[in-house]
Amino acid sequence: MNAMPTAKDFFEDYTSSVTKGYWDDYHDNSQWTVCVTQIIRRIIEKYGLTSQTEYYRIDITGWKSHWEEISDQASKLGLNPHLWDLEIAIEHENSSSDWTDELVKLVHIRCPLKVIIGYTPCDMRGTGGLEDQRLAFASELMKKVKAFDPGAREQYLIIFGNSAPKDSKSPTYSDYGYRGYIYDYDRNAFVELLPSADAQVCCML
Repeated sequence: MNAMPTAKDFFEDYTSSVTKGYWDDYHDNSQWTVCVTQIIRRIIEKYGLTSQTEYYRIDITGWKSHWEEISDQASKLGLNPHLWDLEIAIEHENSSSDWTDELVKLVHIRCPLKVIIGYTPCDMRGTGGLEDQRLAFASELMKKVKAFDPGAREQYLIIFGNSAPKDSKSPTYSDYGYRGYIYDYDRNAFVELLPSADAQVCCML
């Protein structure tokens, strides 16, 4: 049986899958959504999960089915054997101003790994920039939702890429610029996932 992906696993799988071959599609929201869906489904299936779109109105989910365990008992009762666990729930939001709705939705969903892929204007990134401020807001927003359960220790991963500059006079981006942030329950903050160094806290209030 394949091990279930962690937030770091998913981030590394996703960023390594988004190559320059997708560059033209990246600038077309509808086409990019199709590409992202295909990329994510391949990642989910790599871990032996079944991928599905729009279940619970979530963009993409990954399930682990084990209906065989109850097949005989269900059959004796005249029931179809349904038994599965939701392992990963992923929302992709092209709008740089609307991804917090997806975050609130995922807080209400029970599963080990929840991922949001969104975008920040390329001239509003960097230490202390809009991205950091939005992540600080997000960490506080989650705690205002009654369904939020710190004891569950579910992983929340937010991945941001570049979007068009907010200031039309600013230079635009030349790469995807994906950065991953995982929620740290002990620090009540999103922590950047760094490939070659210890994670550092960003955006603490």
